[in-house]
Amino acid sequence: MELVDASTLQTEPLQDSAKESKEDFDEAELGSYITDDCHINLEIVSGIYSDDRETRLEATVKVRRLLQKRPPEEAAQPVINSALLGLIVDMLSSEDLEFRAEAAWILTNVASGTSEQTAAVVAAGAIPKLVALFPCDSIDAMDNALWALGNIAGDSQHLRDQVVQEGGVKPVLDVLDAPEQSGPKLLDTAAWALTCYLDAKRDKQLDFEVTRHMIPVLIKFIKNTTDETSEPLTNVLKALDYIISNEAAAEAILATGITPRLVEFCGAERDEVRFHAVRCVGAFTAGSEASTEAAIQAGFLTALKSCITSEHVGTRQNACRAASNVAAGSLSQAQALFDNGLVPLLLNVVSDPAEVPKPQTDAAWALATLAIKGTKNDGMFGLLIQANSIEAISSGLSSPHYQALRVLLQGVETLMNKPGYGHEEVVERFKAAGGPGRLVAIRDGLDTRGTYIGRIAIDLLRTHFKEFSKHPRV
Repeated sequence: MELVDASTLQTEPLQDSAKESKEDFDEAELGSYITDDCHINLEIVSGIYSDDRETRLEATVKVRRLLQKRPPEEAAQPVINSALLGLIVDMLSSEDLEFRAEAAWILTNVASGTSEQTAAVVAAGAIPKLVALFPCDSIDAMDNALWALGNIAGDSQHLRDQVVQEGGVKPVLDVLDAPEQSGPKLLDTAAWALTCYLDAKRDKQLDFEVTRHMIPVLIKFIKNTTDETSEPLTNVLKALDYIISNEAAAEAILATGITPRLVEFCGAERDEVRFHAVRCVGAFTAGSEASTEAAIQAGFLTALKSCITSEHVGTRQNACRAASNVAAGSLSQAQALFDNGLVPLLLNVVSDPAEVPKPQTDAAWALATLAIKGTKNDGMFGLLIQANSIEAISSGLSSPHYQALRVLLQGVETLMNKPGYGHEEVVERFKAAGGPGRLVAIRDGLDTRGTYIGRIAIDLLRTHFKEFSKHPRV
Protein backbone atom coordinates (compact mmCIF):
# COMPACT_ATOMS: atom_id res chain seq x y z
CA MET A 1 0.00 0.00 0.00
CA GLU A 2 1.14 3.54 -0.69
CA LEU A 3 0.94 6.81 1.20
CA VAL A 4 0.30 9.74 -1.12
CA ASP A 5 2.98 12.34 -0.61
CA ALA A 6 5.75 14.00 -2.58
CA SER A 7 8.13 11.44 -1.07
CA THR A 8 6.27 8.39 -2.44
CA LEU A 9 7.87 5.96 -4.84
CA GLN A 10 5.86 7.32 -7.77
CA THR A 11 8.23 8.55 -10.47
CA GLU A 12 6.12 11.66 -10.92
CA PRO A 13 4.71 13.15 -7.71
CA LEU A 14 1.02 13.85 -7.57
CA GLN A 15 -0.04 17.26 -8.83
CA ASP A 16 -1.37 18.03 -5.37
CA SER A 17 2.12 17.59 -3.93
CA ALA A 18 3.35 20.50 -6.00
CA LYS A 19 0.33 22.50 -4.88
CA GLU A 20 1.11 21.61 -1.26
CA SER A 21 4.55 23.22 -1.46
CA LYS A 22 2.85 26.57 -2.16
CA GLU A 23 0.50 26.36 0.82
CA ASP A 24 1.52 28.50 3.74
CA PHE A 25 1.27 26.53 6.96
CA ASP A 26 3.50 25.58 9.84
CA GLU A 27 4.06 21.82 10.02
CA ALA A 28 4.67 22.21 13.75
CA GLU A 29 0.99 22.96 14.17
CA LEU A 30 0.08 19.45 12.95
CA GLY A 31 0.53 18.15 16.49
CA SER A 32 -2.34 20.35 17.62
CA TYR A 33 -4.69 18.62 15.18
CA ILE A 34 -4.71 15.48 17.37
CA THR A 35 -6.01 15.37 20.95
CA ASP A 36 -4.40 13.45 23.77
CA ASP A 37 -7.06 10.73 23.52
CA CYS A 38 -6.29 10.14 19.80
CA HIS A 39 -9.10 12.09 18.20
CA ILE A 40 -9.12 14.96 15.73
CA ASN A 41 -9.23 18.40 17.34
CA LEU A 42 -12.85 19.37 18.02
CA GLU A 43 -12.45 22.66 16.18
CA ILE A 44 -11.48 20.78 12.99
CA VAL A 45 -14.32 18.29 13.42
CA SER A 46 -16.78 21.14 13.86
CA GLY A 47 -15.35 22.77 10.75
CA ILE A 48 -16.00 19.64 8.68
CA TYR A 49 -19.63 19.68 9.85
CA SER A 50 -19.97 23.39 9.00
CA ASP A 51 -22.39 24.61 6.35
CA ASP A 52 -19.93 27.31 5.31
CA ARG A 53 -17.91 26.10 2.31
CA GLU A 54 -14.66 27.84 3.19
CA THR A 55 -14.76 26.73 6.81
CA ARG A 56 -15.52 23.18 5.78
CA LEU A 57 -12.82 23.14 3.11
CA GLU A 58 -10.20 24.56 5.47
CA ALA A 59 -10.96 21.85 8.05
CA THR A 60 -10.87 19.13 5.38
CA VAL A 61 -7.52 20.35 4.10
CA LYS A 62 -6.13 20.21 7.64
CA VAL A 63 -7.13 16.54 7.92
CA ARG A 64 -5.52 15.85 4.53
CA ARG A 65 -2.31 17.64 5.59
CA LEU A 66 -2.17 15.60 8.76
CA LEU A 67 -2.51 12.34 6.85
CA GLN A 68 -0.08 13.47 4.21
CA LYS A 69 2.68 14.51 6.57
CA ARG A 70 2.38 12.00 9.40
CA PRO A 71 2.62 8.18 9.28
CA PRO A 72 -0.76 6.49 8.73
CA GLU A 73 -0.65 4.59 12.00
CA GLU A 74 -0.34 7.93 13.78
CA ALA A 75 -2.71 10.06 11.72
CA ALA A 76 -5.38 7.69 10.37
CA GLN A 77 -6.66 6.38 13.67
CA PRO A 78 -7.73 9.80 15.02
CA VAL A 79 -9.78 10.29 11.85
CA ILE A 80 -11.47 6.93 12.41
CA ASN A 81 -11.95 7.54 16.15
CA SER A 82 -13.63 10.86 15.41
CA ALA A 83 -16.19 9.15 13.12
CA LEU A 84 -15.16 11.32 10.19
CA LEU A 85 -14.87 8.61 7.54
CA GLY A 86 -18.57 8.67 6.71
CA LEU A 87 -18.49 12.41 6.13
CA ILE A 88 -15.35 12.15 4.02
CA VAL A 89 -16.89 9.38 1.92
CA ASP A 90 -19.99 11.51 1.37
CA MET A 91 -17.77 14.29 0.03
CA LEU A 92 -16.94 12.01 -2.92
CA SER A 93 -20.47 12.72 -4.17
CA SER A 94 -20.17 16.47 -3.73
CA GLU A 95 -20.83 18.74 -6.70
CA ASP A 96 -17.75 20.65 -5.60
CA LEU A 97 -14.77 19.02 -7.35
CA GLU A 98 -12.29 20.36 -4.81
CA PHE A 99 -14.05 18.45 -2.03
CA ARG A 100 -14.03 15.29 -4.16
CA ALA A 101 -10.30 15.53 -4.70
CA GLU A 102 -9.53 16.25 -1.03
CA ALA A 103 -11.81 13.44 0.15
CA ALA A 104 -10.27 10.89 -2.21
CA TRP A 105 -6.79 11.93 -1.07
CA ILE A 106 -7.76 11.54 2.59
CA LEU A 107 -9.22 8.08 1.94
CA THR A 108 -6.10 7.09 0.01
CA ASN A 109 -3.89 7.76 2.98
CA VAL A 110 -6.19 6.20 5.56
CA ALA A 111 -6.28 3.10 3.33
CA SER A 112 -2.48 3.04 3.33
CA GLY A 113 -2.45 2.34 7.06
CA THR A 114 -3.08 -0.92 8.87
CA SER A 115 -5.46 -3.57 7.57
CA GLU A 116 -7.99 -2.49 10.19
CA GLN A 117 -7.78 1.12 9.01
CA THR A 118 -8.17 0.06 5.38
CA ALA A 119 -11.19 -2.07 6.33
CA ALA A 120 -12.71 0.98 8.05
CA VAL A 121 -12.54 2.90 4.77
CA VAL A 122 -14.36 0.06 3.01
CA ALA A 123 -16.92 -0.24 5.81
CA ALA A 124 -17.71 3.45 5.36
CA GLY A 125 -18.89 2.67 1.82
CA ALA A 126 -15.91 4.16 0.00
CA ILE A 127 -15.50 1.68 -2.89
CA PRO A 128 -18.70 2.36 -4.89
CA LYS A 129 -18.32 6.12 -4.42
CA LEU A 130 -14.69 6.04 -5.52
CA VAL A 131 -15.75 4.11 -8.61
CA ALA A 132 -18.57 6.58 -9.24
CA LEU A 133 -16.05 9.41 -9.56
CA PHE A 134 -15.27 8.17 -13.07
CA PRO A 135 -15.45 10.03 -15.27
CA CYS A 136 -15.37 13.55 -13.83
CA ASP A 137 -13.84 16.91 -14.63
CA SER A 138 -11.19 16.69 -11.91
CA ILE A 139 -7.98 14.84 -12.80
CA ASP A 140 -6.93 15.14 -9.15
CA ALA A 141 -10.12 13.49 -7.89
CA MET A 142 -9.83 10.59 -10.33
CA ASP A 143 -6.12 10.16 -9.68
CA ASN A 144 -6.61 10.10 -5.91
CA ALA A 145 -9.49 7.66 -6.34
CA LEU A 146 -7.25 5.28 -8.29
CA TRP A 147 -4.68 5.47 -5.53
CA ALA A 148 -7.36 4.70 -2.95
CA LEU A 149 -8.69 1.72 -4.91
CA GLY A 150 -5.14 0.42 -5.37
CA ASN A 151 -4.40 0.74 -1.67
CA ILE A 152 -7.62 -1.07 -0.73
CA ALA A 153 -7.05 -3.86 -3.25
CA GLY A 154 -3.42 -4.16 -2.18
CA ASP A 155 -4.30 -4.75 1.46
CA SER A 156 -5.70 -8.29 1.26
CA GLN A 157 -7.27 -10.86 -1.00
CA HIS A 158 -10.66 -10.30 0.62
CA LEU A 159 -10.63 -6.55 0.01
CA ARG A 160 -9.18 -7.04 -3.48
CA ASP A 161 -12.14 -9.26 -4.32
CA GLN A 162 -14.53 -6.67 -2.92
CA VAL A 163 -12.99 -3.92 -5.06
CA VAL A 164 -13.41 -6.14 -8.13
CA GLN A 165 -17.00 -7.09 -7.23
CA GLU A 166 -17.97 -3.45 -6.71
CA GLY A 167 -16.72 -2.34 -10.12
CA GLY A 168 -13.18 -1.21 -9.30
CA VAL A 169 -11.65 -2.77 -12.43
CA LYS A 170 -13.55 -0.68 -14.96
CA PRO A 171 -12.10 2.78 -14.14
CA VAL A 172 -8.57 1.38 -14.26
CA LEU A 173 -9.13 -0.24 -17.65
CA ASP A 174 -10.93 2.82 -19.01
CA VAL A 175 -7.89 4.96 -18.25
CA LEU A 176 -5.44 2.48 -19.80
CA ASP A 177 -7.66 2.01 -22.85
CA ALA A 178 -7.54 5.70 -23.73
CA PRO A 179 -4.00 6.89 -22.84
CA GLU A 180 -4.12 10.06 -24.94
CA GLN A 181 -7.31 11.26 -23.27
CA SER A 182 -6.23 10.12 -19.80
CA GLY A 183 -2.84 11.79 -19.69
CA PRO A 184 0.40 10.63 -18.05
CA LYS A 185 -0.67 11.23 -14.45
CA LEU A 186 -3.74 8.98 -14.58
CA LEU A 187 -1.87 6.39 -16.65
CA ASP A 188 0.84 6.10 -14.02
CA THR A 189 -1.62 5.55 -11.21
CA ALA A 190 -3.99 3.26 -13.13
CA ALA A 191 -1.18 0.95 -14.21
CA TRP A 192 0.13 0.81 -10.64
CA ALA A 193 -3.36 0.15 -9.23
CA LEU A 194 -3.85 -2.76 -11.62
CA THR A 195 -0.73 -4.47 -10.26
CA CYS A 196 -2.28 -4.19 -6.78
CA TYR A 197 -5.36 -6.03 -8.04
CA LEU A 198 -3.18 -8.78 -9.53
CA ASP A 199 -0.45 -9.10 -6.89
CA ALA A 200 1.12 -12.53 -7.51
CA LYS A 201 1.79 -13.09 -3.80
CA ARG A 202 -1.92 -13.73 -3.20
CA ASP A 203 -3.00 -17.26 -2.36
CA LYS A 204 -5.72 -17.02 -4.99
CA GLN A 205 -5.32 -15.10 -8.22
CA LEU A 206 -8.19 -13.41 -9.99
CA ASP A 207 -10.26 -15.81 -12.08
CA PHE A 208 -9.84 -15.84 -15.84
CA GLU A 209 -13.42 -14.59 -16.10
CA VAL A 210 -12.13 -11.33 -14.60
CA THR A 211 -8.73 -11.11 -16.27
CA ARG A 212 -10.03 -11.99 -19.74
CA HIS A 213 -11.53 -8.50 -19.87
CA MET A 214 -8.17 -6.98 -18.95
CA ILE A 215 -6.19 -8.76 -21.66
CA PRO A 216 -7.34 -6.77 -24.74
CA VAL A 217 -6.68 -3.46 -22.98
CA LEU A 218 -3.20 -4.51 -21.81
CA ILE A 219 -2.27 -5.91 -25.23
CA LYS A 220 -3.40 -2.71 -26.95
CA PHE A 221 -1.40 -0.62 -24.50
CA ILE A 222 1.75 -2.71 -24.99
CA LYS A 223 1.46 -2.66 -28.78
CA ASN A 224 1.01 1.11 -28.90
CA THR A 225 3.65 2.12 -26.34
CA THR A 226 6.94 3.16 -27.89
CA ASP A 227 8.69 4.53 -24.80
CA GLU A 228 10.37 1.52 -23.19
CA THR A 229 11.32 3.56 -20.14
CA SER A 230 7.80 4.59 -19.16
CA GLU A 231 6.56 3.55 -15.73
CA PRO A 232 3.07 2.65 -16.99
CA LEU A 233 4.57 0.19 -19.49
CA THR A 234 6.55 -1.48 -16.72
CA ASN A 235 3.43 -1.91 -14.60
CA VAL A 236 1.29 -3.09 -17.53
CA LEU A 237 3.90 -5.73 -18.35
CA LYS A 238 3.96 -6.65 -14.67
CA ALA A 239 0.17 -7.03 -14.72
CA LEU A 240 0.35 -9.20 -17.84
CA ASP A 241 3.05 -11.27 -16.14
CA TYR A 242 0.69 -11.91 -13.22
CA ILE A 243 -2.22 -12.80 -15.50
CA ILE A 244 -0.25 -15.10 -17.80
CA SER A 245 0.43 -17.62 -15.04
CA ASN A 246 -3.11 -18.88 -15.67
CA GLU A 247 -3.11 -21.46 -18.50
CA ALA A 248 -6.32 -20.21 -20.11
CA ALA A 249 -5.07 -16.63 -19.90
CA ALA A 250 -1.72 -17.62 -21.45
CA GLU A 251 -3.53 -19.17 -24.43
CA ALA A 252 -5.69 -16.08 -24.85
CA ILE A 253 -2.65 -13.79 -24.72
CA LEU A 254 -0.74 -15.93 -27.20
CA ALA A 255 -3.69 -15.77 -29.59
CA THR A 256 -3.49 -11.95 -29.71
CA GLY A 257 -0.22 -12.09 -31.63
CA ILE A 258 1.63 -10.02 -29.03
CA THR A 259 4.59 -12.41 -28.79
CA PRO A 260 6.94 -10.57 -31.21
CA ARG A 261 6.38 -7.30 -29.33
CA LEU A 262 7.08 -8.98 -26.00
CA VAL A 263 10.26 -10.46 -27.48
CA GLU A 264 11.34 -6.95 -28.48
CA PHE A 265 10.97 -5.86 -24.86
CA CYS A 266 13.24 -8.75 -23.82
CA GLY A 267 16.03 -6.56 -25.16
CA ALA A 268 14.92 -3.38 -23.36
CA GLU A 269 17.52 -1.42 -21.44
CA ARG A 270 15.30 -1.03 -18.39
CA ASP A 271 15.71 -4.05 -16.13
CA GLU A 272 12.08 -4.15 -14.96
CA VAL A 273 10.74 -4.11 -18.52
CA ARG A 274 13.11 -6.85 -19.64
CA PHE A 275 12.39 -8.94 -16.54
CA HIS A 276 8.61 -9.01 -17.01
CA ALA A 277 8.88 -9.46 -20.78
CA VAL A 278 11.10 -12.52 -20.33
CA ARG A 279 8.68 -13.96 -17.79
CA CYS A 280 5.73 -13.41 -20.12
CA VAL A 281 7.31 -15.10 -23.14
CA GLY A 282 8.82 -17.71 -20.84
CA ALA A 283 5.28 -18.63 -19.79
CA PHE A 284 4.59 -19.65 -23.40
CA THR A 285 7.57 -22.01 -23.32
CA ALA A 286 6.09 -23.64 -20.22
CA GLY A 287 2.99 -24.59 -22.21
CA SER A 288 2.57 -26.81 -25.23
CA GLU A 289 5.13 -27.46 -27.95
CA ALA A 290 3.00 -25.23 -30.18
CA SER A 291 3.23 -22.26 -27.79
CA THR A 292 6.97 -22.89 -27.38
CA GLU A 293 7.35 -22.88 -31.15
CA ALA A 294 5.48 -19.57 -31.36
CA ALA A 295 8.02 -18.05 -28.96
CA ILE A 296 10.93 -19.49 -30.94
CA GLN A 297 9.56 -18.24 -34.26
CA ALA A 298 9.19 -14.77 -32.73
CA GLY A 299 12.94 -14.68 -32.08
CA PHE A 300 12.85 -15.45 -28.37
CA LEU A 301 16.00 -17.59 -28.35
CA THR A 302 18.05 -14.81 -29.89
CA ALA A 303 16.71 -12.40 -27.28
CA LEU A 304 17.56 -14.84 -24.48
CA LYS A 305 21.29 -14.56 -25.20
CA SER A 306 21.55 -11.09 -23.70
CA CYS A 307 19.15 -12.06 -20.91
CA ILE A 308 21.20 -15.05 -19.74
CA THR A 309 24.23 -12.78 -19.48
CA SER A 310 22.29 -9.95 -17.81
CA GLU A 311 23.53 -8.57 -14.50
CA HIS A 312 19.92 -8.52 -13.30
CA VAL A 313 19.50 -11.75 -11.34
CA GLY A 314 15.77 -12.11 -11.96
CA THR A 315 16.16 -11.67 -15.70
CA ARG A 316 19.05 -14.15 -15.76
CA GLN A 317 17.09 -16.73 -13.77
CA ASN A 318 13.95 -16.48 -15.90
CA ALA A 319 15.99 -16.67 -19.09
CA CYS A 320 17.62 -19.86 -17.84
CA ARG A 321 14.23 -21.24 -16.85
CA ALA A 322 12.80 -20.47 -20.29
CA ALA A 323 15.77 -22.27 -21.84
CA SER A 324 15.06 -25.30 -19.67
CA ASN A 325 11.44 -25.23 -20.86
CA VAL A 326 12.59 -25.16 -24.48
CA ALA A 327 14.95 -28.06 -23.75
CA ALA A 328 11.94 -30.04 -22.54
CA GLY A 329 10.10 -29.45 -25.81
CA SER A 330 10.53 -31.30 -29.07
CA LEU A 331 13.91 -32.52 -30.32
CA SER A 332 14.05 -29.73 -32.88
CA GLN A 333 13.28 -27.14 -30.20
CA ALA A 334 16.05 -28.51 -27.98
CA GLN A 335 18.34 -28.45 -31.03
CA ALA A 336 17.49 -24.76 -31.45
CA LEU A 337 19.26 -24.02 -28.16
CA PHE A 338 22.50 -25.18 -29.78
CA ASP A 339 21.77 -23.45 -33.07
CA ASN A 340 21.20 -20.11 -31.33
CA GLY A 341 24.33 -20.29 -29.19
CA LEU A 342 22.54 -20.63 -25.85
CA VAL A 343 24.18 -23.81 -24.57
CA PRO A 344 27.64 -22.24 -24.01
CA LEU A 345 25.95 -19.45 -22.04
CA LEU A 346 24.10 -21.96 -19.88
CA LEU A 347 27.36 -23.80 -19.29
CA ASN A 348 28.94 -20.54 -18.13
CA VAL A 349 26.13 -20.08 -15.60
CA VAL A 350 26.50 -23.57 -14.10
CA SER A 351 30.28 -23.35 -13.90
CA ASP A 352 30.48 -19.84 -12.44
CA PRO A 353 31.48 -20.17 -8.76
CA ALA A 354 30.05 -16.72 -8.04
CA GLU A 355 26.60 -17.45 -9.50
CA VAL A 356 23.61 -17.24 -7.18
CA PRO A 357 21.37 -20.29 -6.59
CA LYS A 358 18.29 -19.77 -8.76
CA PRO A 359 19.89 -18.99 -12.15
CA GLN A 360 22.43 -21.76 -11.62
CA THR A 361 19.73 -24.29 -10.75
CA ASP A 362 17.57 -23.38 -13.75
CA ALA A 363 20.59 -23.53 -16.08
CA ALA A 364 21.42 -26.93 -14.60
CA TRP A 365 17.86 -28.09 -15.36
CA ALA A 366 18.29 -27.04 -18.99
CA LEU A 367 21.49 -29.07 -19.31
CA ALA A 368 20.10 -32.08 -17.43
CA THR A 369 17.09 -32.07 -19.77
CA LEU A 370 19.35 -31.91 -22.81
CA ALA A 371 21.32 -34.81 -21.36
CA ILE A 372 18.15 -36.92 -21.18
CA LYS A 373 17.43 -36.14 -24.82
CA GLY A 374 21.06 -36.95 -25.63
CA THR A 375 20.71 -40.46 -24.27
CA LYS A 376 18.03 -41.07 -26.90
CA ASN A 377 19.69 -39.19 -29.75
CA ASP A 378 23.37 -39.66 -30.55
CA GLY A 379 23.48 -36.42 -32.52
CA MET A 380 22.46 -34.35 -29.53
CA PHE A 381 24.74 -36.36 -27.28
CA GLY A 382 27.62 -35.48 -29.58
CA LEU A 383 26.69 -31.80 -29.48
CA LEU A 384 26.78 -31.83 -25.68
CA ILE A 385 30.27 -33.34 -25.72
CA GLN A 386 31.50 -30.91 -28.38
CA ALA A 387 30.20 -27.98 -26.32
CA ASN A 388 32.46 -29.05 -23.42
CA SER A 389 29.41 -29.61 -21.27
CA ILE A 390 31.15 -32.42 -19.35
CA GLU A 391 33.90 -30.04 -18.26
CA ALA A 392 31.47 -27.26 -17.33
CA ILE A 393 29.24 -29.61 -15.35
CA SER A 394 32.29 -30.97 -13.55
CA SER A 395 33.29 -27.42 -12.64
CA GLY A 396 29.74 -26.74 -11.49
CA LEU A 397 30.00 -29.53 -8.92
CA SER A 398 31.99 -27.08 -6.80
CA SER A 399 28.84 -24.98 -6.38
CA PRO A 400 27.81 -24.24 -2.78
CA HIS A 401 24.13 -24.41 -3.79
CA TYR A 402 22.44 -27.69 -2.87
CA GLN A 403 19.64 -27.62 -5.47
CA ALA A 404 22.02 -26.77 -8.28
CA LEU A 405 24.27 -29.64 -7.21
CA ARG A 406 21.33 -32.01 -7.10
CA VAL A 407 20.29 -31.22 -10.67
CA LEU A 408 23.86 -31.28 -11.98
CA LEU A 409 24.46 -34.69 -10.41
CA GLN A 410 21.31 -35.99 -12.07
CA GLY A 411 22.76 -34.75 -15.36
CA VAL A 412 26.06 -36.48 -14.65
CA GLU A 413 24.20 -39.73 -13.86
CA THR A 414 22.27 -39.48 -17.11
CA LEU A 415 25.39 -38.90 -19.20
CA MET A 416 27.47 -41.54 -17.42
CA ASN A 417 24.81 -44.21 -17.67
CA LYS A 418 24.29 -43.88 -21.41
CA PRO A 419 25.47 -47.15 -22.94
CA GLY A 420 27.36 -47.39 -26.20
CA TYR A 421 28.30 -44.31 -28.19
CA GLY A 422 30.27 -41.70 -26.27
CA HIS A 423 30.29 -43.40 -22.87
CA GLU A 424 34.04 -43.80 -22.56
CA GLU A 425 34.66 -40.24 -23.75
CA VAL A 426 32.28 -38.89 -21.13
CA VAL A 427 34.07 -40.79 -18.36
CA GLU A 428 37.51 -39.69 -19.52
CA ARG A 429 36.51 -36.07 -19.98
CA PHE A 430 34.89 -35.99 -16.55
CA LYS A 431 38.00 -37.50 -14.99
CA ALA A 432 40.34 -35.08 -16.79
CA ALA A 433 38.21 -32.16 -15.59
CA GLY A 434 38.60 -33.15 -11.94
CA GLY A 435 35.05 -34.46 -11.60
CA PRO A 436 35.83 -37.46 -9.37
CA GLY A 437 37.58 -35.23 -6.84
CA ARG A 438 34.50 -33.03 -6.66
CA LEU A 439 32.31 -36.11 -6.17
CA VAL A 440 34.53 -37.08 -3.25
CA ALA A 441 34.13 -33.59 -1.80
CA ILE A 442 30.35 -33.91 -2.05
CA ARG A 443 30.41 -37.38 -0.53
CA ASP A 444 32.48 -36.25 2.43
CA GLY A 445 31.25 -32.67 2.84
CA LEU A 446 29.84 -31.66 6.21
CA ASP A 447 26.70 -30.26 4.56
CA THR A 448 26.24 -33.02 2.00
CA ARG A 449 27.44 -36.21 3.69
CA GLY A 450 24.57 -38.68 4.00
CA THR A 451 22.19 -36.49 1.96
CA TYR A 452 20.55 -37.36 -1.33
CA ILE A 453 23.34 -35.78 -3.34
CA GLY A 454 25.93 -37.40 -1.11
CA ARG A 455 24.45 -40.80 -1.99
CA ILE A 456 24.44 -39.96 -5.72
CA ALA A 457 28.12 -39.06 -5.44
CA ILE A 458 28.85 -42.42 -3.77
CA ASP A 459 27.00 -44.33 -6.50
CA LEU A 460 28.83 -42.49 -9.28
CA LEU A 461 32.21 -43.12 -7.65
CA ARG A 462 31.53 -46.80 -7.11
CA THR A 463 30.19 -47.35 -10.60
CA HIS A 464 32.56 -45.29 -12.74
CA PHE A 465 35.54 -44.23 -10.61
CA LYS A 466 36.32 -47.09 -8.26
CA GLU A 467 39.83 -45.82 -7.66
CA PHE A 468 38.28 -42.74 -6.00
CA SER A 469 35.51 -44.55 -4.13
CA LYS A 470 37.43 -45.72 -1.07
CA HIS A 471 37.55 -43.46 1.96
CA PRO A 472 41.11 -42.42 2.92
CA ARG A 473 42.56 -44.11 5.98
CA VAL A 474 43.05 -41.85 8.96
